[in-house]
Amino acid sequence: MVIGTFPIGKVFIFTMKQISKPVSKVLKSYARHHPFFRRIVCIPPGQVYNNLEVRLKLHLLKLKQPKRVPPLTPAMATRIGADILGEVIVMSIGVFLLYYEVTR
Repeated sequence: MVIGTFPIGKVFIFTMKQISKPVSKVLKSYARHHPFFRRIVCIPPGQVYNNLEVRLKLHLLKLKQPKRVPPLTPAMATRIGADILGEVIVMSIGVFLLYYEVTR
């Protein structure tokens, strides 16, 4: 008989979100000062995310797809790209830790 379950999944997800905020803040700061990192690493994922998001929203609303989605400004694309990279880094660490625990 189960008396109660501790929502460890919610705690894990909340912790990962809290950890990703400083990571993305560091990435944004780094991108602000290094144009190569900003141009090659941060802006392309931000633009791809914007393109996919706009097309998905239009598809879900059953509206006509545009031939070309207007690109974001470099500052917005950098911010979104850094957020995405921060989430990817934190999630990869979490997946690695889960994999390590399962194989151990």
